[in-house]
Amino acid sequence: MTRAAHAAWGIRLRWLRVRLNHSYAWLYARSGGRLGGSVGAHLVLLLTTTGRRTGIERRTPVQYERIGNEVVVVAAGGGSPTPPAWWLNIEADPDVQVRTGADVWHAQAE
Repeated sequence: MTRAAHAAWGIRLRWLRVRLNHSYAWLYARSGGRLGGSVGAHLVLLLTTTGRRTGIERRTPVQYERIGNEVVVVAAGGGSPTPPAWWLNIEADPDVQVRTGADVWHAQAE
């Protein structure tokens, strides 16, 4: 496969991943977390950040753990060497909205 063909596939796969995330977030929000609230044994929340360049709200499904009263997410990016966009958005503006199931609240990311 040529470098150009490889790059084209990368663009298509990124487009598909973005569309799947949008669909997942929509389904999660519409069902109040009944659908999409977990993937296997992993809990999933919807994290809403403000785009660092656009100022547009971005809603992303993210796996999380509860440790005491804290909600903990890890910006692993699926093992990518670059951080996920939602993490970069949080670095620019730590005010976020968190949704777990039907519960929605505003938080300050740390």
